[in-house]
Amino acid sequence: MQLKNYLLVAGTGLLILSCSQKSVENKLEDKVSSQSKVSDSKELQGEVKDLIDDSHLQAQQKTQLRTLQANTDAQLQNFREESLKLRAVLIKDVLSTKKYDRSEVLLIQRKMENIEKQRLALIFKVIDQANKIMGRETDSEESERIMNHAIFTHDSVGHDNFTHDNY
Repeated sequence: MQLKNYLLVAGTGLLILSCSQKSVENKLEDKVSSQSKVSDSKELQGEVKDLIDDSHLQAQQKTQLRTLQANTDAQLQNFREESLKLRAVLIKDVLSTKKYDRSEVLLIQRKMENIEKQRLALIFKVIDQANKIMGRETDSEESERIMNHAIFTHDSVGHDNFTHDNY
């Protein structure tokens, strides 16, 4: 019975989330369309620096965010360089007069996909770190807290929700 109640609550939450997702999507589209064009990473780095400098954060928080930005920029540059090297090898291989090596192209593809996954993982890890510096709870921490609360709390009659009887 507890599992059924949990699934009902989770399903209702997902329905509400999907309805609110459209408004979030619309807000994001508005923000992206009003964002001035950013031509390269150096321009974006300057914009981030200005935002940090102009914020009302404490000096220590600004310093931590600048350090985080510098470290992140260096790591992202490494990802860009590695990706460019792989693309250069790919172009040379495709345009060479030698026999086309499909297995090597697939390997390059996997390596480039892996670099992109690492790059995105880094970006979202840094977002969590920046939120912590600014004193905000991160989504991953909030999700973990909610799950722990749902799993390890008692129901209204005092039964433990986390027992083998519920499964």
